[in-house]
Amino acid sequence: MIARRRTLTRALAIRTACCIKRYLNLGVHVNKSELIEKLAQRTQINVIQAEEVVNLIYRKMRDTLISGGRIEIRGFGSFVVKEYGAYEGRNPKTGEKIPVPPKKLPFFKVGKELKERIDNLADAAEASRQQAGNSQK
Repeated sequence: MIARRRTLTRALAIRTACCIKRYLNLGVHVNKSELIEKLAQRTQINVIQAEEVVNLIYRKMRDTLISGGRIEIRGFGSFVVKEYGAYEGRNPKTGEKIPVPPKKLPFFKVGKELKERIDNLADAAEASRQQAGNSQK
């Protein structure tokens, strides 16, 4: 039963990746619950299964980053963990020097395809604003 469930979840994860890509192309704000809902609708699975798939993807991404790995989603971008060394900072109120310990932070680098799409959308929006402004004169 557990092996069958894992296989089903993996298959759903593959279908999810395709749906996420299509959903993000809609240009709307997306939070986790909306993503789960949309996934359930588009793949014709129930909400509980969709939630399992989304949580599986989130867990895998989190575990990969925690272990120092890199996540690359072609056409979207990549996630990496950047390490910052220790340094001496200043307290903004008192000006006192304080040691800042080394830290690791997640970092997202936008992919070329997504960057170009966003840039093209921004250009199109600007052109339509200029056209609207010219037609009002």
